[in-house]
Amino acid sequence: MYRDLNGEKIETDGLRKMVDWRTRASITDIANAINGRIRRHHRDLLRYHWEHIGYLEQTIEELEKQIDKLLSPYRKEVE
Repeated sequence: MYRDLNGEKIETDGLRKMVDWRTRASITDIANAINGRIRRHHRDLLRYHWEHIGYLEQTIEELEKQIDKLLSPYRKEVE
């Protein structure tokens, strides 16, 4: 657990969920790097971006399902 200058805790478990698995730095290194540097408005902006990415991923998933459904009569030709 870490604290920034706003006194908010940065949970490594929560941070782990946001860091891509291909990232080379450890969760501890990332937490140490942002410790004391990320302010409330930074967190808000990061949250907005994170939520937008989630929205885009959900939309892509829904579109893929819709495409798959529409292609089902033509599955033989597609394959």
